[in-house]
Amino acid sequence: TTYGILQREASLREREWHCVILDEAQAIKNAITISSRASRVLRSKFRVAMTGTPIENHATDLWSIMEFLLPGYLGSLPRFKRLYGGGSKDHPDDGQTSALKRLISPFLLRRTKDQVLTELPEKTEEVILCEMSAAQKKAYKKYLESAEAAKAREDLQAGKKINYANILSVLTRLKQVCDHPRLPEVTGSKLKKLSAMDPWESGKWIAFDELLNEALGSNLKIVVFTQYLGMMDLIGLWLKEKQVGYVELRGDTPDRAARIKRYADDPETKVFLCSLLAGSLGIDLTAGSVCIHFDRWWNPARENQATDRLHRLGQTRGVQVFKGIPY
Repeated sequence: TTYGILQREASLREREWHCVILDEAQAIKNAITISSRASRVLRSKFRVAMTGTPIENHATDLWSIMEFLLPGYLGSLPRFKRLYGGGSKDHPDDGQTSALKRLISPFLLRRTKDQVLTELPEKTEEVILCEMSAAQKKAYKKYLESAEAAKAREDLQAGKKINYANILSVLTRLKQVCDHPRLPEVTGSKLKKLSAMDPWESGKWIAFDELLNEALGSNLKIVVFTQYLGMMDLIGLWLKEKQVGYVELRGDTPDRAARIKRYADDPETKVFLCSLLAGSLGIDLTAGSVCIHFDRWWNPARENQATDRLHRLGQTRGVQVFKGIPY
């Protein structure tokens, strides 16, 4: 509740720390969230924000982080948007970008992997084109011609108010079909439906099976990222049938550290099956050297963060990254 939030903020104001450090500072990119507001009321003599992706969506992400570091330095949020852009349709031009860069450069210490991790092995990325199966094409067409999609097209053409939630719903179903034609029917862990699903109805499965067998044959450990829990369940069932040792990580996984340790230490645990949102930050997966993005996230920065769970300090092998693209 608002009262509870204000109570917590009041208690935070009563204490003063010598230094407050925010790791993964992009977590406060939305200035109106509770965590972002709470970070700004912390009292300290020094403040440090660490992040590999200070801007994920638009320029206001940076404003929120700078407001934590130097309150008031970039002015109010409405003023910032007016001067440097900030909306989804309002991107800063070259002049605005240069001006903003000059303002923040005295407070920015940027280091790339090439500069500080010179011993880090090479990372290679490959996009694999996967033709959709007949079942996928049929399901894709069904959702593309659905009443929801037709309504969205009608509103766009007529210049009416756009129902973005409706459009996102259609796009999500289309993305799910690109993984498997029956994935939109699966919510949560409906194992009966999953066990009836044929993995080979997915055009991506041929490439996935080939990559997995090649990596296992070379005694390499694999990390598989997907954004859909239903897809995690389907892959997990298939790994069990193949008797391939694996662990999985979801948003509600309670024993994260134990599973990561098992993946790192157990030679029979070959696959780490991971929700992209749950596993893209704060974990170390350097035991793996093959990274497979079964599906693509909206924001490439989140994908890169996930890949860097493998390609980071402690990695001793070259990292191969594969991204499946349907057509």
